[in-house]
Amino acid sequence: MRFSKNLDQMVVHKMRDFQDNVESKWLHLFMMTARVIQRFSERFTGRQSLAIWLLFGLAVMGSMTGCQTDDDNIQKEFEQEAYSTPSSITKTTFNGTVESRDSDDWRVSPYYSGLLTVQPPFPNPANPTQTVQLLVTIQSLDVLSRVRVWTFNPSRPSALWPVWNSTSLGPGILEIPMNPMNFAPSGSMSDIRTTHRIILTDQLDQVITYGDVQIQ
Repeated sequence: MRFSKNLDQMVVHKMRDFQDNVESKWLHLFMMTARVIQRFSERFTGRQSLAIWLLFGLAVMGSMTGCQTDDDNIQKEFEQEAYSTPSSITKTTFNGTVESRDSDDWRVSPYYSGLLTVQPPFPNPANPTQTVQLLVTIQSLDVLSRVRVWTFNPSRPSALWPVWNSTSLGPGILEIPMNPMNFAPSGSMSDIRTTHRIILTDQLDQVITYGDVQIQ
């Protein structure tokens, strides 16, 4: 039937679109299941076949929604960890050599895993007159159009304080120079000389990465 052929062609196109957006193991499972359903649906009339494909589509959408919910939950947990008090630091030299590492610092959030990498800021610790450099290598700009840098301290009136902002992004290395004198709203040396939680967010204020910088 022409209706059945058009339906099969539509499904093939949807499969190709789906292939571009899922990992290969999920694609393989999807394709195998679709072939089984296609063979099964050939035994029925056009309307019955359509109903079977619609049920299959709803099942796929449900599984994708479930995966998205899992990703959202993991991102939420990551952000809860980001918005916490500073602890230890990843110690680096003035040229970026890592001397000791805090495993909690400078991880990439689930939303941006595989899209960028972060080099721990240097030097760390630093003094108030030193510029602290943070390097982010951007591998894809499909979902990232803005980067903002904040310090976070829940004990002060302005818990989040802006340090740096950029919308001029391009593939490659994004250099983020941070002035320690901007790490605290008061600007007083007593507030500057401490360990600061640094948080990077995107255009939707979702956390990209976070870590701690100590100013001595």
